[in-house]
Amino acid sequence: MVGRGKTLGSAKKATPQSRLAGLLLSVGRISKFLKAGKYTERVGAGYPVNLAAVLEYLAAEVLELDVEGVGSESTTSNSRYATIIGDGLAVCWQKEIEIQRRKEEMLEKNVQSVPCIERALKK
Repeated sequence: MVGRGKTLGSAKKATPQSRLAGLLLSVGRISKFLKAGKYTERVGAGYPVNLAAVLEYLAAEVLELDVEGVGSESTTSNSRYATIIGDGLAVCWQKEIEIQRRKEEMLEKNVQSVPCIERALKK
């Protein structure tokens, strides 16, 4: 017996936040970087979990795009050991219709906001 009636083996080990959320990316590490980066005064408990989930989703989508692109250009034996390179991703992104549509939407929004910014700077 140690302390006030507690046995030595009764203490539970801490479960990582990423395991609780079912994620592969380290939630604790993302939280640490958010706090060290001074992006805001306080970082809530849910924000690093949400950010880790979004980053994991985006990484999975990029990998899926690249694997589809590599798989169509090479044989099955070579695609197993393929290395992801920037040129391969660029080609896959150019072929993807949804990405092109989103990029055009973003460009339209940015072009519309530029005159407003220029007017504000002239004042």
